[in-house]
Formats: sequence, structure tokens, C-alpha cells
Amino acid sequence: MISLKNAIGYLRKKGRNTGGFTLVEMLVVVLLIGLLGTVTAAGIPAVRQSYRNVKMRANAQTLLSTSISRTTDIFRNADLSTTDGNTEEPVFLDGRNGVPVKLMTVREIYSTHDIGEAPGIIVEQYVIRDENGDYKADEDNQVMLLTEKTVSDGMKESLTYSYNKDKGVFSGKITIYDSSGHKIVSQSFKVRPLNS
Repeated sequence: MISLKNAIGYLRKKGRNTGGFTLVEMLVVVLLIGLLGTVTAAGIPAVRQSYRNVKMRANAQTLLSTSISRTTDIFRNADLSTTDGNTEEPVFLDGRNGVPVKLMTVREIYSTHDIGEAPGIIVEQYVIRDENGDYKADEDNQVMLLTEKTVSDGMKESLTYSYNKDKGVFSGKITIYDSSGHKIVSQSFKVRPLNS
């Protein structure tokens, strides 16, 4: 039986030998290096995928918090003295400039196609009154809530909201989706306008 002392002595003796390794010893070393390389190479894709998932969730969380911050600022400054009477996604006056607006989710900028829960981008849609006095979308005036640089990795967002006249509170939900339409994260919010 080989003891540790004998093995260390053998290695020291081998280290002083100028003849080099035997063929068997060289094959064992090559085999060990090959196994180590295989294990390392097999783990790299898993680590990369894990990194992508963590990065995507972090970007989605950043997008969500930025969207909620921007949206709640608009609702906080909303002037509801003139609305369209609708409680689901009502038209209200922008408290900054007194222009009637509505927040909505659209597939593309300058498209008034409201897509509800589906992913898209959130825009502040300016509205005008038609000849009957009803509100309608001013198709030439949409403002993205967030710039394209804020929305990374092809993520999309969705906004649904309502206004409770009795409580004077906006309630809403923003959901962030990945580029293939899978939900990543969502959050609900409530905002009471300053001048309600």
C-alpha cells in the first residue's frame, strides 16, 4: 500500500528526474485536463443564460419603477374638473398645461390603437373635442412616457387604469413583458390627484 509519505517522496524524486514523464503519466495529465475543460465548457452556457435572466429581470424592474414614477406624476397633477365622464381610462386635463389627455398603451407610436392588456408602449395621448363635444384622439399628438433608451432588450409595457370618482383616486397596473410577450413583472398603484 502506498502511503502519503511514499507518494510525496516519489513526486520529489520524479521532479529531480531529467527524463520527464512516462507515457502513462502524460496520458493521465491530458485526460484530467480534458475532463476539466469539458466540465468548464458545459457550465458556460448555463452561466450565460443565468446572467441574461438576471440582467433582464433587473432591466424590467428598472423599467417598471420608471414607468410607475412617470405615470403617477401625471396622475398626481391631473385636473379632473373636466373629464369625459368615463371611469375606465378617463380623459383628464394635464395639470402642467391644461390640455385634455389620456394615457394608453399602443403598439407603435402615433397609432391610436388601444391594445389594453397586450404589451406595447405607454403614451400620453392628447385628445380634442369633435363637433359633437365628445373627446377623440388627436392622432398627431402622442408623447411617449419613456424614451426608447429607457426601454431596453425589446421589452414592452402595458398600462390599465381607472378613476374612482367617489374616492378621488386613480388605480392602475403596469406590466412589463419581454420581447416575446411573456410577462416579467407587474405592479399596481393608487394615486390621489393633488387638486381633487
